[in-house]
Amino acid sequence: MKWMLIFLTAMSSSCFAATETDSKLLKKWLALEQQSGALKQNWAERKLLLQQQLSLLEQEQTALEALIKDNQDSSGLVSKQRLELTQKQTLLETEQAALAQNTDALLHYISELHNRFPPPLYSTWQEELAQLDAIKDNSEKLELALRMIKQATDFNSRIAKHTALLAVSHQGQTQQVLVEQIYLGLGHGWYLSSDQKYFGYGRSSQHGWQWWHGEAVNQVLPMQTTKADIARVIRILKTPTQAQYVQLPIALSNKQAGAL
Repeated sequence: MKWMLIFLTAMSSSCFAATETDSKLLKKWLALEQQSGALKQNWAERKLLLQQQLSLLEQEQTALEALIKDNQDSSGLVSKQRLELTQKQTLLETEQAALAQNTDALLHYISELHNRFPPPLYSTWQEELAQLDAIKDNSEKLELALRMIKQATDFNSRIAKHTALLAVSHQGQTQQVLVEQIYLGLGHGWYLSSDQKYFGYGRSSQHGWQWWHGEAVNQVLPMQTTKADIARVIRILKTPTQAQYVQLPIALSNKQAGAL
């Protein structure tokens, strides 16, 4: 009996010890569960925040990539436009250099041609060429050259009448005589003094304009020219309503001659 009581007492102590252990384990398990739940909730919140931040970063990355692409496109367009402008500038400078060279060549030719012109046009061109040294701009030089060419073209397209003082050689002496001149284009001219005492013929040559006076005229012309012939032409030019056919010879060269 005594033995049974001791056994029961031992069993009772053992059951109490087991119950106490289970209670501690349960508390630990509950604590772990609470910690696990807290961790899951914290992770869920953290995950949501990270997802939001990731989304914002992705949007920022997309915006930055678009900005970089726009900058690259803009940079490429600017580079292309800069290249086109450089090419146009180079072409313009080349054209300007060519224009300057051609203009200078044209003015040089005009200067050489100047000495061969009839006296009235010679004087006009001399005034024009006097302005050349003061002109630096190529376009202004070209404008001057074109104006002079137009003057020559207009003079060459008509019969011109001009009154001027002319140095006339007579009997070994030279004197200034007031004469009326008529010009056929740029190549030929005649003159007659107002008292019809002096007359002559002029022609353009490589050495410049040359006059022949009095009887020397018939040394270069194929037909005899008289004061009356020249006077008739002058009268017709003054009164075109009385126009009539008049024949005046011209000298084409030292070996060739013709009649107008």
